[in-house]
Amino acid sequence: MKVNAKIAYFVSSHGFGHATRTVAILNEIHSIDKSVEFLLVSDLKEAFWKQNLTSSINFSNYRTRTDVGIVQKDPFRYDLEETIQSLSKFLKSTDIGHEHLAQTLNSMGVKKVISDISPLGVVIANRLKIPSILVENFTWDWIYESLTSEKKEFLLISKQVKRIYESVALRIQMKPFCKKNDRAFQVNPVHRQFRQSPSTIKSKLGIDPSESFTLISTGGISYKYQFLQKLEQSSRNFVISGNFKKITKSNNLVFLPIDSNLYYPDLVRSSNQVVSKVGYGTAVECWAAGKKLLGIFRDNFRESNVLRKFLKNEGLVHEITLENFDNGEWIQEINKLDGLTPVNREGKNNGNRAVAQKILEYPSI
Repeated sequence: MKVNAKIAYFVSSHGFGHATRTVAILNEIHSIDKSVEFLLVSDLKEAFWKQNLTSSINFSNYRTRTDVGIVQKDPFRYDLEETIQSLSKFLKSTDIGHEHLAQTLNSMGVKKVISDISPLGVVIANRLKIPSILVENFTWDWIYESLTSEKKEFLLISKQVKRIYESVALRIQMKPFCKKNDRAFQVNPVHRQFRQSPSTIKSKLGIDPSESFTLISTGGISYKYQFLQKLEQSSRNFVISGNFKKITKSNNLVFLPIDSNLYYPDLVRSSNQVVSKVGYGTAVECWAAGKKLLGIFRDNFRESNVLRKFLKNEGLVHEITLENFDNGEWIQEINKLDGLTPVNREGKNNGNRAVAQKILEYPSI
């Protein structure tokens, strides 16, 4: 399947889950057709793409904010007032701004635009009369709709964003998706492929291959951990992803920079279990590796209920509260994961191939 196309891929600025599944799709497109060139539009540094993409992929990186999402104070808390103010400015700019970005797509000869829930990508594609494809497990209008009881301003915002999404040429939904669209093409969960063996990862962490460890993360957003002293009293090994300058080991603790060169899916697969805030990326990469999860769900974020149901149905999660996470009481709950029985994964393959094929098959301009 040779298309010699140039594809622009707009990635949501909200969290890392959108970017990690973008990586999975881009790598799969490249495996099918190595002639495809990509313009990646996001606010992520080029280093992220170079670490995660196949080295032979031909891409350019255009850094800009592609959506607002919800403004976060930290991995668990939001500022809805700031979100409304930012959305008001951003949605105005999609109508009257971004001329340079549109000119860039035009001058590069982009033939189709993919958006992982970025409304901006859809708007730019419509402006240039380029086919647009939406890749999602939720959309922002659905999230904003749930917030109207707290801030009435979200009602009009939700309607405005929904109109943008409804203008796409093709919609692809990845399980676990939040609201089924009967006109969409649905696929299995999409996740990054594994690269290195658990023994190799443990060696790089300074952990003996015969030993196990628990991986602690807050989904790529730095957080001040309050339980480190309690971890030191445990007989377990812990790998803690956070705002650290370099990989360091202190007795049973390994401190891992968020932007370390260790590939996160390999860390998940090498661990015995994961303790983390639950977003799409964490959920499906634990699912892919068959790793049980002590999960902190954000009840004020509508997607959380869907992810909770998905992981519980797969027999992979024991839920803990943010309070228990902060005070370290979760350490005593790790053993509860032993009582979970993961369901049979037979036939539940990575959805990246199906997405990649659908994108390549869709007609270009």
